[in-house]
Amino acid sequence: MALGGGVVSDIAGFAAATYMRGIDFIVCPTTLLSAIDASVGGKTGVDLKQGKNLLGAFHAPRLVLIDINSFKTLSESEIKNGMGEGIKYAVLTGGELSKMVEVGIKDLERFIELCVSYKKDIVERDFKESGDRKLLNLGHTFAHAAEKLSNYTLPHGIAVAKGLMSVSEYAYRTNKLSFKDKEKIKNMIKAAGIDETMPYKINELAFVMRMDKKADSDGEVSLVVPYSVGECKIEKTSIDKIVEVLK
Repeated sequence: MALGGGVVSDIAGFAAATYMRGIDFIVCPTTLLSAIDASVGGKTGVDLKQGKNLLGAFHAPRLVLIDINSFKTLSESEIKNGMGEGIKYAVLTGGELSKMVEVGIKDLERFIELCVSYKKDIVERDFKESGDRKLLNLGHTFAHAAEKLSNYTLPHGIAVAKGLMSVSEYAYRTNKLSFKDKEKIKNMIKAAGIDETMPYKINELAFVMRMDKKADSDGEVSLVVPYSVGECKIEKTSIDKIVEVLK
């Protein structure tokens, strides 16, 4: 049983995946971030100094038990960390979830239900990330690079929010995302009390992107690009192009 945040469930899940070639495990997330992200997808892993989640396995828990009472003692910064991933879901789905994020979360249980349901549906039809599951990487191409540059002192959810702003700027500059929707995404991030600015230059981020496990040998990544709030597409994009657009 993994009782704790995403690091705990990742380590426990990886141990469960490898011990005796796989045993059952249960996840009881105690942070908002782990409840809507790490607990559900069956991706387990640990970071290496060379990069994030480079050692891991796909191994789904038998049960995920979320008790929102455990979130009452979380710090404000930890709630913001969870909201970073929540905003990602809001941009992917639009609708009720995006409206909730725009005005501030009043019903936390409903918010978690919407996030988990969306991820569960995608994971069930594409467990090993060969298709639609890649959509869940919205913002993560930039976020993982920023986390690595910070020596993992930048919290994951905050990094995702900043990465979401970076990819929104990329989408806007390549005429795929309207200024109105770019500002809508920015306002969602601000509404959660998160500073949306990326602390690293695009050349610094690109250097790390090239070493990411999702990057191809020819310098391309599957970038999740927002076309509007509620519509995102997976596009094969060269890292050089990303640099050119955002420099």
